[in-house]
Amino acid sequence: MEYYPKLVSAVPYTPVTGPRVLVRPGLDRMAVVSEFAAQAQELIRHKALSSTHWLFVEQETAYTLAAAGYSIRLGYQYHWNNAGYESFEAFLAELSSKKRKSIRRERRRVREMGIEFRTHAGHEIPADLWHSFHRFYVNTFHAHGNIPLLSLDFFRELGERLRSRVVLVEARARGSTIAAALYLRSDTTLYGRYWGDNGEMHDGLHFETCYYQGIDYCIREGLRRFESGAQGEHKVARGFLPTPTYSCHHLLDRRFRLAVDEFLRQERAAIEDYIRERTQAGPFRLDALERIVSSNP
Repeated sequence: MEYYPKLVSAVPYTPVTGPRVLVRPGLDRMAVVSEFAAQAQELIRHKALSSTHWLFVEQETAYTLAAAGYSIRLGYQYHWNNAGYESFEAFLAELSSKKRKSIRRERRRVREMGIEFRTHAGHEIPADLWHSFHRFYVNTFHAHGNIPLLSLDFFRELGERLRSRVVLVEARARGSTIAAALYLRSDTTLYGRYWGDNGEMHDGLHFETCYYQGIDYCIREGLRRFESGAQGEHKVARGFLPTPTYSCHHLLDRRFRLAVDEFLRQERAAIEDYIRERTQAGPFRLDALERIVSSNP
């Protein structure tokens, strides 16, 4: 069967949950979503496309699409939730003793190597720092066998246009930039996007630059959540809990649709079990975990 071409609603390079249909204030957004869902189904029939897919939609949108005949795929990412912490130490106090000591040890190793960190807003980032970051980004993608498609000019323009919505954490040692992590932010959430270093081996530098500096930033800025990007079960030990994500799919061929639906049914049960087990076995003390889960259902 031909799977391509297909119709996709998504934000390129951005596995982040958010609205996929934008409407002006005062309109019933879910009514508009229902209309778009029906039009997308009609479009794939008219254009002889195999399917239509809505990626990383909000839960309410997913249920609206399901009512319109779409199949929901449940996924997960690892998110850190700010329970109103006043400091990083206040966050650590919520963890088990073993996990708390492990994180303190990781951060101490980085400090003992003389590595310091600077946080920059996008429109304030000097040209030479963008050069360093892009070089690190390219090296990291090549090291993992991937293609670095985003250009230096792209990152520069991102900083100029989005300004304080772009956050770059710079790691420095011996007067030079040795690593950097790029984040985007909203009024409530920090989003981890890309990271890279100069190729030297620095124990714990990745965890500090990509996770702990991000947590520090959320606490300072009063952000409620830190979405550190896709994948990475090692994040659980550092306070990031598996959090459901949703995508919705409609396949034109009935045989194909039935096969996919059966797969999604089995997969959903496995993912729900995984989220529950990893959350319960995570680094938080039981009383702290109950408080975090209840405030982030």
